Amino acid sequence: MKVAVCGDVHIGAAKSLGENRSDGTNSRFDDYEATLNFCIDHCIKEGVDIFIQTGDLFEKRNPSPEELNIADRCIKRLSAANISTFIIMGNHDYRRFGGTYTSALSSMPAKDYTNVRILLEPEAISVTNRYSERVNLVLFPFRDKRMYKGKTTEELSKMCESDILNMVDSLNPKYPSVFVGHNFFYQGSYNDFGGSEVLINPNTFKKCSASFMGHYHSFKKIKSLDNCFYTGSMERNTYGERHDDKYLLVYDTNTSLTEKIRLPTRDLCEIEIDVSGMNITDLGKELDLKINSLDLTNKISRLKITIDENMTGFLTKGKLKERLYDQNAHFVSSINVNPVYTKISRNLDPLKEGSDYAIFNKFLDIEFTIDEKLKKKILTAAKDIIGV
Repeated sequence: MKVAVCGDVHIGAAKSLGENRSDGTNSRFDDYEATLNFCIDHCIKEGVDIFIQTGDLFEKRNPSPEELNIADRCIKRLSAANISTFIIMGNHDYRRFGGTYTSALSSMPAKDYTNVRILLEPEAISVTNRYSERVNLVLFPFRDKRMYKGKTTEELSKMCESDILNMVDSLNPKYPSVFVGHNFFYQGSYNDFGGSEVLINPNTFKKCSASFMGHYHSFKKIKSLDNCFYTGSMERNTYGERHDDKYLLVYDTNTSLTEKIRLPTRDLCEIEIDVSGMNITDLGKELDLKINSLDLTNKISRLKITIDENMTGFLTKGKLKERLYDQNAHFVSSINVNPVYTKISRNLDPLKEGSDYAIFNKFLDIEFTIDEKLKKKILTAAKDIIGV
């Protein structure tokens, strides 16, 4: 049996990486839908039995109608393909009111689709495919510290771990067990993440055949256990993730192997051009040369130019943006000009002279290289002005 695990989707996370449209949507939403559909296409083509989304389906706790529609269209495809689909609640998917919480997930039409389950609470279940293969699932939505009664992060985390262990122990050990949750792993200190998050020790999953955790946006294998991973987010959400590859993970219960399917996420390109120290004659040529060498095709790009402060007036952000679009950039998120300020050090020795005329005479010697005839003319004029 094949179990696909898709990381945090964050539909609606434009983060200045897309163009706002007149209907209130953003071009970045298209990327999220395209990548999610790639995951679904792969699952259909490869005969995946189960699709689990790790939480944070949406960026905002109150997703817009179009954001809800994107999720609905994708989940409907999974339902129609007879893929058992589980969407679990992430920290972005719930709203807390006092001691209770609600989630926009519970009002989605998808909750009533065939083959689809939306989970706001932890649950241990078994799923059987058409070949009578069976797998145990422990599905563990985001656990807020306030969902437990305790004082320290360590106490609260161990209560959470105890809940997981009880769920795993309740399952039939004859069949493989897969855990999917939305919290951080404990990796040596309960002060990680400011001590404000429930942290789950990977050893909690020793009896599981595979364990996957959302919430952390970079893919990472936990070394202490086989088939234990942070899935990472589905898309690159910030420039800090521009070098990160994103994956759909597929665990095969028959081989006990987890396959990484690299996702075709849109590239985020950060361009840095340094033209400091250049004169006005060479500035334009150098900028053209460097911009013309860029391959920005279908990439979201931002540009940072380092330039002498006295040259900034020769740059126009609108023109620079046009030049990047000429290089086929999909979207230009920002143009940043970083002026280099030149510190001028003055020689104060002339101030040590006894008279204004002597100060001026010394100043000429230090600051200027002029012939003696011109200097005499200047000093003669200075005598008249100063009144020597």
